[in-house]
Amino acid sequence: MDIATAVIFSAIAGSCFNMLIYRLNNGVSLFQPLHSICPQCRERLHWFELLPVLSYWRQHGRCNSCGGKISPRYLWVEICFILTPLALWAAGGITALTWARLALFWFGWAIVFSDIECREIPYFFSLGFLCLLWLQGFSGLLINLLVWLTLFLLIKALEKFHYKKTVFGGADFLLFFGTALYFDLPRYVLSLYLAFFLGLLVSLALLAKRWARRDTALPFAPFILAAFFLTDYFGASFLQLYWRLYA
Repeated sequence: MDIATAVIFSAIAGSCFNMLIYRLNNGVSLFQPLHSICPQCRERLHWFELLPVLSYWRQHGRCNSCGGKISPRYLWVEICFILTPLALWAAGGITALTWARLALFWFGWAIVFSDIECREIPYFFSLGFLCLLWLQGFSGLLINLLVWLTLFLLIKALEKFHYKKTVFGGADFLLFFGTALYFDLPRYVLSLYLAFFLGLLVSLALLAKRWARRDTALPFAPFILAAFFLTDYFGASFLQLYWRLYA
């Protein structure tokens, strides 16, 4: 795939996914209106207000019609979408830059930003992510599903008897289910370990900085996806290092 084409299409996709993140998380129809609108004044956005990154910079993060502040999330989504094909292309020895792999990252970013901003993940994003995993092939075994089911039952028991509230959303379990089908057993266990380990590290850092309290609910999908991609690209190296140290 040509890198310039990948960057251009990824930038366009970033603008489209920004619209999907807003509409799907706020109960706005995907078809009414068909054109892009300002979330505050609902005025139609012109083409020059939809240029990825450039429009946000040119308008100083504000709507041209009402002057309302535009969420920085729009800028960060577009930046992440543009940098993703560049990072994949730079790491050409690690992975081939294909449309399926690029789209997998698009849905991953949509899940991350939805969970961070709204604490909700539309099933459109999580199911899209799973469909793209399926296109790349599943190598998981039945025992992976047993591990997933055990994890599911354990977390539900903790929610009922300890937390007294829902801690993990359905989309989180769906992502864990997808990784169970995608990875073989050693890499699936590694991805689970990395997800909870990364979540623990960030939680401790936030508590140390007093940016969160012990009862603060943190979005967990970003850790699941970070663990997934780390395992997908570097899992074999991690496992080889483990066996060298402890085998």
